[in-house]
Amino acid sequence: MKCHQRVIREAAAANPEPDEHLKKEAAASLANASVREIPFSLAKSVIIKYEYLKNTGHTRWSFGLFFKHPVTGVEYLGGVACFGATAGSNVAASICGKEHAHEACTLVRGTCLPWADRKVESNGKVHTGAAASFLITRACDLMTAKGKYCFITNSDESAGEVGTVLQASNWYYVGKGGTDMVQHRADGRIIGSKIIATKVKSRVGLPSRKRGASIADVDAWAQRMRAEGKVVKGKGFHQYVQTRSRTEAKKELVAAYGEFVPTTPKHRYVHFAGDKRKKRELQKALMLTPLPYPKRETG
Repeated sequence: MKCHQRVIREAAAANPEPDEHLKKEAAASLANASVREIPFSLAKSVIIKYEYLKNTGHTRWSFGLFFKHPVTGVEYLGGVACFGATAGSNVAASICGKEHAHEACTLVRGTCLPWADRKVESNGKVHTGAAASFLITRACDLMTAKGKYCFITNSDESAGEVGTVLQASNWYYVGKGGTDMVQHRADGRIIGSKIIATKVKSRVGLPSRKRGASIADVDAWAQRMRAEGKVVKGKGFHQYVQTRSRTEAKKELVAAYGEFVPTTPKHRYVHFAGDKRKKRELQKALMLTPLPYPKRETG
């Protein structure tokens, strides 16, 4: 089975962009590459178009891979990596224990554009997928400034993936995870069952912590909602008004987009970033057993 990125590359080859020759010239060497944080809106535009799931998941931080043309000096966005909360309430602690749970993060989404996801030169050698590996490694390094040193991500066999880029980036393979329930929507997006939880919550009017609101402001909002006869749940800054039950929300989603169906278990990978001391500390604390890398089936 071809991986999703290869399918995208082959489709794009039939309809090259007008300036694609310049982009390929820029991406011919990682000496022209850099990675930096980018706005969510920019990352979303790339993920929706090129990533297999066609949604951004629970993205909180986004990073872009840029190639600067050696002659014109023009920069081109060649890839995106998105990070967010770990999936599930116990995942963070399951990697390196509760002590390091606050340092854990998920590589939620990642993709390279077709012209960048190709053979590139690095240290005098030609590598396949080097651009993606460069992006992921540099982005994880940048995440350490946010206090994140432990990363987990999945590789989806449904997309023809076994984690080749992650293996090339020396991530630990820790086996397959559990299954999820997803909707395959008409626009090509694959939406996980966690969307049900978002449909039962309303935070309209909730004071924003990013805008300086205090917990007292949030509690006052919750009191006003209860005075209006609304059901308020959650704690602290995570309080919300419950608008309906999960059963009702699921029925509405099924009526609009079709049934939720089970996925196949995904390959899981773990990576550590930071200085040597931090990496040794996390490696020693790792609670999951590193296993031999899975290989792509042939024939």
